[in-house]
Amino acid sequence: MYKVKTSALRSKANVAQFSKLVSKTASAMSAPTQLYMNHTANGIYVAGNQKRWVSFNSMEKAMGQYAADTYIESMNLNSKSVDTPLVTMGEGANVKSWEWLTGLDNSPQHDIAALKAAGKLAKDPFDLVEKDVSTLSGGIKDLLGSDHPVLESCAKYFFETDGGKKIRPSMVLAVAYALNAHQEVHRAPHQNTVKLASACASSTDNSASCSNSGASSAKRCGGYGRDVREIVAEKEKCHAETAPVFPYLTHHSHSDTSAMYATPTQKRLAEIAEMIHTASLFHDDVIDKATTRRNLDSVNQVFGNKLAILGGDFLLSRASVSLARLRNYEVVELMSTVIEHLVKGEIMQMKPSSSGKSALEYYLRKNFYKTASLMGHSCLCAAVLGGYNEECKRAAYLYGTYVGQAFQLIDDALDFEGTTSILGKAPLADLKSGLATAPTLFAAEEFPKLLTLIGRKFEGPGDVDEALVLVKQSQGLKKCKELAQVHAELAIEAISVLEPSPARDSLIALACKVVSRTY
Repeated sequence: MYKVKTSALRSKANVAQFSKLVSKTASAMSAPTQLYMNHTANGIYVAGNQKRWVSFNSMEKAMGQYAADTYIESMNLNSKSVDTPLVTMGEGANVKSWEWLTGLDNSPQHDIAALKAAGKLAKDPFDLVEKDVSTLSGGIKDLLGSDHPVLESCAKYFFETDGGKKIRPSMVLAVAYALNAHQEVHRAPHQNTVKLASACASSTDNSASCSNSGASSAKRCGGYGRDVREIVAEKEKCHAETAPVFPYLTHHSHSDTSAMYATPTQKRLAEIAEMIHTASLFHDDVIDKATTRRNLDSVNQVFGNKLAILGGDFLLSRASVSLARLRNYEVVELMSTVIEHLVKGEIMQMKPSSSGKSALEYYLRKNFYKTASLMGHSCLCAAVLGGYNEECKRAAYLYGTYVGQAFQLIDDALDFEGTTSILGKAPLADLKSGLATAPTLFAAEEFPKLLTLIGRKFEGPGDVDEALVLVKQSQGLKKCKELAQVHAELAIEAISVLEPSPARDSLIALACKVVSRTY
């Protein structure tokens, strides 16, 4: 083993020297081809052909406490292990390809009408997973049993009414269905056939037979009991003839869905995701002083702020226990990261935004932490639990992340356009809370006066009303919806690497529905 003179290190606080020590020590271990360091709460693992444990105590003895603290801090600052999914850490080349794009330099590739039409072609994603989702609230309530009746009532509040969009668990289950269908195709390609609800009249039909767009053409394209590759080739030909319906859908979305399923662990993951989301709503409503949620009195209005916070904490604790019982350390780390992201996002939201592109990038990063991270990591965990390959994991993660961004962007637009009865909560909540979201930030590019209102968090007399007028006079809402569409299209592109199936097409439809929704 190689040692470093402790006196020199303590006097010079030579942090780099410790890196050399670790490298030399690793080199002595059968000349590993790659040095890998992973720090934990108590020390660092150095792994090559063998593993060596270096405790933080030994670091401090060798280097001095200041140098050790500086080194550990530099590792935290330079590491992407928090903001990049764990599964990419094993191969550094993957990290960049897993990063999501802000989309600020992109424009929508399709007309919004095409997305709306595409959203109606595939089987509705909520119908696809209805059987599993119908038992979701009951399963969660079973997990939330407590010997304290008031705490239990508080934690179960939203689940008793079975309200909410349930987009997160529905997405997790639909991703699981699509991944399982994808795996079936690759397990035995020569045995797999696709049974379609409708078939083309004959192989000699000319392009006129597929000329109509919409649901009618979706029913006519396909065939029974044929090799999947033959059918995919036919579908590609049919796509060219039916353009511009939508290039990603395979026109067999209403076919047999009997092969669509989720494993018990994937179903439990869907419950955990909804519990974490609901806990964040409890806390958000206290911070925002909300009075309504899902067309009901908010939990803080019913139980008070203290019980709302404690109820949220209880939900998170029960979600953590359920997570641990999955017995998958990778999933535990990924979903634990989501909880950290929720806190980081809330802290970022407290900071006033600046102007220009940097403000929009900051806003999108905040949205990732508060909304998209839970969706992206939950979809990724569905892939991890199923034991799928790297390509499938990446597709699931990016799909969920981009849908999450699109969902939040539309949410922020609806805050200006919706009503309490439609939204289930009071409109203009963001402005009244002092928050500048995408419509306002885009509008500020046309009306710089908004920057003054943003700077004082809309707290001056008439600030909210003035900001509303300026946003509606600007292109802010239009640009916000276009950016949401960019993210939806990126989600569709990501998930389209999976083999065609009713579940995959439902995920495409879900991305389309997210940007065309009015509630």
